[in-house]
Amino acid sequence: MFWRSFGIYPLVTSAGRLSDTFGRRRVYLTGATLLAQFIGPYMMLGTGSPFMLVLATVIGLGVLWSPITATIGTLCSEIFSTRVRYTGVSLGYQLGAALAGGTPPLIATWLLSRFDESWVPVAGYLVFTALVSIVAVSLARRASNAEGRHLPTSVDGARAGA
Repeated sequence: MFWRSFGIYPLVTSAGRLSDTFGRRRVYLTGATLLAQFIGPYMMLGTGSPFMLVLATVIGLGVLWSPITATIGTLCSEIFSTRVRYTGVSLGYQLGAALAGGTPPLIATWLLSRFDESWVPVAGYLVFTALVSIVAVSLARRASNAEGRHLPTSVDGARAGA
């Protein structure tokens, strides 16, 4: 896991540069779409070969996850105006993590037990979650850039500490 994390640094940096050229949304959607397509082949790696499992993990979590990791922070901040950006990003990210972050292992375990240890329903569930992400990012509005130009320079009733 350490080497995978260390090795993706150039990929995340490259994906960030691509997002400056082609846009955050396009790079994110490309990564999410490729990751959704990789779920089936990844789940078929029940061969017991440690090398194949490591290779698939490096490809899936290293190469295909890099565009998502590189763009998610900026993409989320571009959705909200400067007036509500911190609250909007934090609330959306934390509620999403609380509601959907811990449940996938439980759902995957339930699907495995319900469908006689078949990986196909689990792969279907993962593709579904990727599609939800793709639809959400596709429908998200970008805040107007003009909103960030005129930030207030003072706040009524605020005083500097002594």
